[in-house]
Amino acid sequence: MEQLKSKQLIDHIQPFDALTFPSEQACLWIWNPLEVPPHMGISVNNAYFSLKWNGKDEALNCSEMIQRIQRKNIPVLALQLDANFSKDDCINVFNQYSRTIPNSITCLAPIKDLLQLSSPTKLSELLDLLTENQQVKSVIGFNIASNCIELPEYSLEEIHLHLQNRIG
Repeated sequence: MEQLKSKQLIDHIQPFDALTFPSEQACLWIWNPLEVPPHMGISVNNAYFSLKWNGKDEALNCSEMIQRIQRKNIPVLALQLDANFSKDDCINVFNQYSRTIPNSITCLAPIKDLLQLSSPTKLSELLDLLTENQQVKSVIGFNIASNCIELPEYSLEEIHLHLQNRIG
């Protein structure tokens, strides 16, 4: 019998405010959170990093990322984290990766390394751990109409199929 999949609920979403956005603090960025699968990146000290199918974003200015989000009207969640890593830590971790690799490396890999986590294989598991460890300080929403959303559930196989389809 197949086990029922639970969906991840994210609530208390605060609308983006340029004056209060914690760009210097550690943040987990979830791009297109209602898509299967969403994309993740991480930032600290106003520097954004993410691992993608076609390369990586390294130390991009958070203000430029926010401008892109606003210009393209992209739904994004930024979770302010209670985590201890620096921009240099991000550079060192992301230097170990060149891009995502289907059936091997997802955008979550360097984020897990930075957060010193070994077990999560997808966003819902990461969010469960962050919540359990009380590491989510706040949730900021860009182009999110509600203060609460339910993330779709998906399998690890769906993540790797998506990566394979991106490559061609």
